[in-house]
Amino acid sequence: MTIAAARTMKLPGSSELSLGWGERLALSNTSPDVTHVLDLTKWPPPSRPIHGFFASSMTRSKSGRVFALGRHHHQNPYRLYEVDLATASVTPRPLHAPWREPLSAFTVGDRLLLVPGGTLRVNGFRPSWWRESGDIEPLDLAPPALPSPIEHQGARYVMPDRMDRVDVIALPDDEALLIWFERLYRIGRDGVTPLALDGLFAMWEPLREGRHGGFDDRGRALAVIDDVFLALDRDGNFEPASPGSWPVKGAAPGPDGVWFLTADESLHVVFTREREVLEVDLRPMRLAPRMSLFMPKATWVPSRDAVLVTHSHDAHEFDLSTLRAAKRVSFEKHAKQLASSRRSLWNRKVKAAGAPIALDALSQHTRGGGAVEHPTYGVGAVTHVSEARRADALTVRATVLFEDRSRSFVFAGDRWAEVAPDFA
Repeated sequence: MTIAAARTMKLPGSSELSLGWGERLALSNTSPDVTHVLDLTKWPPPSRPIHGFFASSMTRSKSGRVFALGRHHHQNPYRLYEVDLATASVTPRPLHAPWREPLSAFTVGDRLLLVPGGTLRVNGFRPSWWRESGDIEPLDLAPPALPSPIEHQGARYVMPDRMDRVDVIALPDDEALLIWFERLYRIGRDGVTPLALDGLFAMWEPLREGRHGGFDDRGRALAVIDDVFLALDRDGNFEPASPGSWPVKGAAPGPDGVWFLTADESLHVVFTREREVLEVDLRPMRLAPRMSLFMPKATWVPSRDAVLVTHSHDAHEFDLSTLRAAKRVSFEKHAKQLASSRRSLWNRKVKAAGAPIALDALSQHTRGGGAVEHPTYGVGAVTHVSEARRADALTVRATVLFEDRSRSFVFAGDRWAEVAPDFA
């Protein structure tokens, strides 16, 4: 459905890294380093710049304190700061850690959890609670397996770990789920509890932007994991929280059980209590070319009961009363519409791919494209293939779009095996 935005404006900086909480929106840009803090209570929102400050990771505690990892009038390494969004002031905070620099910051209730950068597995560094004194308290986690050394010209090297295998998802009661190098834990004031990762890791990829904490009416955490909007309980069990508005790039909570999901060129307004969905087409806004860094992002503005959609250097605001009055569809009908759209996409891709090959003949180095034939599911179009080195093994994952649904496979041993459903 095409719904015109009530207001539009140009942003003072790009929304590549934008983080919104209530009536404030922070835009952190580099080259040159500057962070703009927008006051969303007014239109157009006035902006206060923080010159020389760039945040690579920013998080907000339960009591409203905002912490950031970044640089302020100096080069790397990044340091820990507290940011007052009301006054746009930055205060350095002490951090006494044996790390070269912290990489990511997460809040669990009013506690700050820092993840170090560098060669984690080799040096034994672990995510740690931060204390006001600057001291840290490492989590009691099982040590991850060391990566295999690489030999080059007679010397042996251990390559640094990819840090995108760490993520934290807030839970009620000041707890959180921690994904730490292919293991799942529940962390809280009572310590660390190992959980079964099961199918979650097979579909998990980290969210590279600010994560909005939110829960459903059953007390489950709501999060975007590998383009799917999921509800997760404290034991790591999960299920889709919406009828598969695929692919979801971001999620933001609104009032009264309303959630705003953003995709490449659309905004999905999900009414979780009524189990209804409104899909708003964003293409008339002439979005910039699709880039993973510039996906549309949504922020609820309480003072005007509106949703602000930011994309690149533009902002579009929709009145929530207009969205509530628009025609919605039920979860069930929306799922059927998605299935129909998926079949149309499958038909186009298969026709353009040429003669299919057997799934087991799929090259590990294919980056998408082509068609394969599965003995049970029939012909499918390959939409994505990715590689990841975990421990001492190279894992290759492929996503194949069949007529009924999208399915995921992993190259195990010498053949492709199906892994957990991706709910697409």
